[in-house]
Amino acid sequence: MTNKKRSQPSKTISGHDVFAEVILLSKKQITEMLVRMIDTASDYHNWKLSDEDGKRTVKLLKHKQRIICSSFAFQLNRNFTDFKSADGSSSIVQGLHDWHRIGLSGKKDATEIEELERITNHYSDVFKGLDRTLLKRLQACIKGPRPSIYENPLQVKRLCESFYHAIDGLKLETNLKIALYQLFADRFIESLSPLYKSIDLFLFEHGMMPKIPLHIGQPVGAARLDCQIPNLVFASLQRP
Repeated sequence: MTNKKRSQPSKTISGHDVFAEVILLSKKQITEMLVRMIDTASDYHNWKLSDEDGKRTVKLLKHKQRIICSSFAFQLNRNFTDFKSADGSSSIVQGLHDWHRIGLSGKKDATEIEELERITNHYSDVFKGLDRTLLKRLQACIKGPRPSIYENPLQVKRLCESFYHAIDGLKLETNLKIALYQLFADRFIESLSPLYKSIDLFLFEHGMMPKIPLHIGQPVGAARLDCQIPNLVFASLQRP
């Protein structure tokens, strides 16, 4: 009896409502991930900064934590809005090497572009399967035209773009920006697998492309983290 009740809640929720819930779940979990990244930045030793620059960067991160998280959440919400309103005829080329739309171009930004491309090249490949599955399930929510993989609001490149905007207002020197991109890659993007899987499960349980199987295994190249689904997702699934 209990199992029967739990197998049917998706039929009472529209795809657009599910999409709206995914936005809330994503923003909450991503904000928690950003806070954790910033809180542990003082223990990060892989960036190539002097001790003085390292301490200054960590101090600035913690001082501006609220602004960074708020700006990132704004960009994330914008990504979801763009995805929902896309009509399949966008003239903007959205690809792995397109950084013009966030303001990066030319020789003056070459170092930043190189670092962001290094990150997106690696992790776009690592999470390729999950990216495509999430894209199809999100598309099913809104019944929109077939989107590009780079229109997925949670795709690695879109998250890198959001982080670029989140720290852009800090007016940092290029070497400090590069250091923060490396921190973001190692402490945030490496930890994406549990987020992706929780959203994948949420969409699956709410009837979005149920014929596509859930992703169970850990993506090769991603961090070995505890991939338990957050309680927030189960709470959402069990709501009447």
